[in-house]
Amino acid sequence: MKKLICMLLALLIAAGSFGAFADGEAANAFQSYTTLYASSDAKIYNVELAAERLNGYVLEKGEVFSFNEIIGPRTQEYGYKVAENGRGVKVRGGGAAQLATTVYYAVMDAGINAFHELHFYGDKFADNYAASGDMAVLVDYASETDFVFYNYLGDMTFYAEVINGWLSCKIVLGDAESVGGSIFQGAMVGSATTAFASDKNQKTNALLAAGSISGITLTYGQTFSFNTIVGPRTQEAGYKLAVNGRGAKVRGGGSAQAASTLYLAVKNLPNVYMVEKHTYGDRYNQTYVTFPEDAIMVDYSGAKDFRFTYYGNKALTIYMYEVSGILYCNVYER
Repeated sequence: MKKLICMLLALLIAAGSFGAFADGEAANAFQSYTTLYASSDAKIYNVELAAERLNGYVLEKGEVFSFNEIIGPRTQEYGYKVAENGRGVKVRGGGAAQLATTVYYAVMDAGINAFHELHFYGDKFADNYAASGDMAVLVDYASETDFVFYNYLGDMTFYAEVINGWLSCKIVLGDAESVGGSIFQGAMVGSATTAFASDKNQKTNALLAAGSISGITLTYGQTFSFNTIVGPRTQEAGYKLAVNGRGAKVRGGGSAQAASTLYLAVKNLPNVYMVEKHTYGDRYNQTYVTFPEDAIMVDYSGAKDFRFTYYGNKALTIYMYEVSGILYCNVYER
């Protein structure tokens, strides 16, 4: 089966960029895919976590792309799990290099052909997402093995997500909003941002929750439930002990920042009806929202949820991502 997958990947590469364009897509969007077939749950989790950090990242013309700087350390503190890496060895953060490989294919297709730093697994490659080890990019934060290039083409916006067993990376040159077929499709009808505090655990928890929410689509009459989508904020799910919105140290503290950011993005939409909402009120002592009435409180074990129903005649899609210490929530209707 692995040989079959590798042959398929080789054919895709020979055809050019893994089918970079959907029908009618603008010529300044470049997309690549790599398979997650037969990957462990832990590896897929790590890939999704790394993709969340890249998703929405803007690299301006004249800037340098550093995979390690953007993605950060693949440590337990950042939520990464132990999984097999490209050479089949179980390490913390195993799978992150698959994102580097997928980005490499998209970057090459966009026209970047000179790299300041680029390493491959070579003969040690033991996975199936690349046709050979000579096309599987090796990155390692701990040993400072990086994937680095200078952007001489133009402003680049990176989008990355896991869809139906595939890892997708899209690079948009120029105005991302003008590109047809972007994963951010339709008209943006709501948006909000909140800033992360200095507490790393709070940020980890908020990003875990945001990652569960990002990509959710609602159609007419469907109800969004924070607790259902995010699930229990447990140690097994990767959540840390951190201060919550009222200053108490709890497992998953900080995840409510994701709920608050989403609330700010949808609260004024005419086709959204609030079903259940709790706020910290006077007990709120954090800084990510200005007004206590915007500080959403959620508690899985205490059955306090944040829920709203969409009554529009289109589809409402939510995207959440982090760039430079800011949590973004953009809501699109299409």
